Amino acid sequence: MPNPKISVAMATYNGERFLQEQLDSIARQTLLPHELVVCDDGSTDGTLDILHRFAAQAPFPVRIHQNEARLGFGFNFLGALGRCTGDLVAFSDQDDIWKEEKLRVCAEAMRDPTVGMVSHSARVLAMGPSPLQIRLPDHPDRWIENCSQLPVHRAIVGFSIVLRRVVLERSPVPVYDRLRAAWAAHDRWAVAAALAYGRIKLLADELALYRLHESNVSLRQPAVGAARFAPASLTFERGHEINTGTAGFIRYAASFCDARAATIFLEYAEELERVGYLYLDRAYLHRTCGQRIRALRAFATMIAKGDYSPRGFGLKGFLRDAFLVALWRA
Repeated sequence: MPNPKISVAMATYNGERFLQEQLDSIARQTLLPHELVVCDDGSTDGTLDILHRFAAQAPFPVRIHQNEARLGFGFNFLGALGRCTGDLVAFSDQDDIWKEEKLRVCAEAMRDPTVGMVSHSARVLAMGPSPLQIRLPDHPDRWIENCSQLPVHRAIVGFSIVLRRVVLERSPVPVYDRLRAAWAAHDRWAVAAALAYGRIKLLADELALYRLHESNVSLRQPAVGAARFAPASLTFERGHEINTGTAGFIRYAASFCDARAATIFLEYAEELERVGYLYLDRAYLHRTCGQRIRALRAFATMIAKGDYSPRGFGLKGFLRDAFLVALWRA
């Protein structure tokens, strides 16, 4: 693929505050996109005005679709994906800033025809002061070839993804379903679709500034200082809820796939459920911190189950929890 056509799929909803910065960063790419496809989920602010002004002077075609009814974050992104015509599709949030070489570097990584998806690292652009320089995603340069190789804590976040559009031949975009909309995750869907096609390449290159702010859909500002070591039972309970809910959506998406892809989707759903129950174990441990005997029993159970293996919370998670069990006072 010497000169791939790259579509940018953007989902918008009341994004006027930061949207122009992101659009400008897309227009500054050293490898310009073939098109920008925007699906707007019913914005009531100036988002659409900004998009139409940009479309009038952009150095590439801009197609704007307004949903007749709210679809939610995940299905809105999948709707944009389904309207793209390029060889590759880069997902774009409405509030980040792309480095100028993002599309060029990702396209270069996808010259290998076995690569179904690339996910790059990024630097967090926090709204408030932070003493830390945080990377999210924080990828090493590595390959992912099956679901069991997906790490628990190195998330593949939507804005970092460039997907080969041909994956839709095996894994069509699932039809909107109201009951599953809350758990629809375009990035989790893309992971399964890419593995059904071939391999995933993780890049250590920081190719975007990822904006975390008070209205961010998926994540909040990571804890810093002593707050990093406090019990976080609510965070892990939420992790359990998200992973098990998303697993249900992935099982639904599998029903639209061919037989080979459906197998991968169902394997991924099982992996999400496994991770969800890891989070549930850790939530219970963190609730018991300060109750020495209960915490020790919970910690011993997690060790025996392998929750701190490389496929679980790993050495860092083990050390943090050991500290809490030994020293935390309620």
